[in-house]
Amino acid sequence: MGCDRELEAFRLQRSCPWPSTLKSATVCYICYDQPVNGRISQRELRNDSAAVLRRVQAGQTLIVTRNGTPVAELRPLPRRRFVPQAVIASAARSAPRIDAARFRRDLDDAVDQRVNG
Repeated sequence: MGCDRELEAFRLQRSCPWPSTLKSATVCYICYDQPVNGRISQRELRNDSAAVLRRVQAGQTLIVTRNGTPVAELRPLPRRRFVPQAVIASAARSAPRIDAARFRRDLDDAVDQRVNG
C-alpha cells in the first residue's frame, strides 16, 4: 500500500482535520503527533483567549479554524525536564569513586576499538 493511500485511509479512520492538499510528510507529522481534542473558531480564540489558553495549558490540543478551514494548531509545550544544579552536585558527591586508569582499561578490554572500513 503506497504512502498516499495509507495516509488517506488514516484520514478517513481518524477524521483528520487537515485538508488533503497538504503534503504527506506534513500531514503525517501533524496527525500522528498527538490527538486533537477540539476545534475552535478564530472568533472564539479572539473573544475567549483566556479560556482557550487554560484548555491548552490543561493539556488539550485545539485546531483553530477560519471560515471552517483549519489554519492553526494550539498545543501545550512539552514540560521542561530541569534538574537543579544542587541535585546533580549532591549525586556527584555521593557517587562511588572510580580509578580512571582502571576504568579506561576495562573499557578497552570490553570494546573493540578497530574501525571496520
